[in-house]
Amino acid sequence: MAVTLGVHDFTFGNAATGNRTISPAAGSCIVAAWIGNAERTTTISDDKSGSYTHHHLVNGSQDMSLAYAMNVTGGSTVVSFNNGGAATDFDFFVMEFIGVRTANAGNGTNDITNTTDTTPVAGSITTTGAGVVIGVNHAGGSNHTYAPDSADSVPTTGWLTVDEHENPASGLGGSVIYQAFSVTGTRNPGWTISVANTTHGQSLALLENVS
Repeated sequence: MAVTLGVHDFTFGNAATGNRTISPAAGSCIVAAWIGNAERTTTISDDKSGSYTHHHLVNGSQDMSLAYAMNVTGGSTVVSFNNGGAATDFDFFVMEFIGVRTANAGNGTNDITNTTDTTPVAGSITTTGAGVVIGVNHAGGSNHTYAPDSADSVPTTGWLTVDEHENPASGLGGSVIYQAFSVTGTRNPGWTISVANTTHGQSLALLENVS
């Protein structure tokens, strides 16, 4: 079964806590990404007791948290973040992926921390079936486009953008992109970003969910 993007939303602001409400289908996977202008260990939760696996990446004075919950209850769901500290500028993305396996779906995470590189590439991951690779880009500015990096050893259809936003108060920019795939093999996922970034630096986290 192919993995597809379902409902998704984002918000931004300056706060220590916040939330978005989406209505995923029962059994699907919720993925949330928090990008902020301060080092935080942000936790993600929802009002239906979803069990979230968290992954954190710190890039200098900035931070990013990526979390996912499999086999969710479905229906109207409030997905919240708490950065565990004082208010800071943030972008917060929440999305549903349909067709993800309902248990043990996380098959690897890899990080990139690079302040100016326009072609970040993660370490290798091995896919075991159809699924989706999710990337979160932590960069200043907006209106970026993404092309598959030549170092990726498994053919893909390219990166699709879930949402992109620039916080107008601080210029904090963030994008969530993804690649659905059906090829088994070892990959070195990455992208070529269309706009060189010198303001906030780039960080990349990858999560593979295998359906």
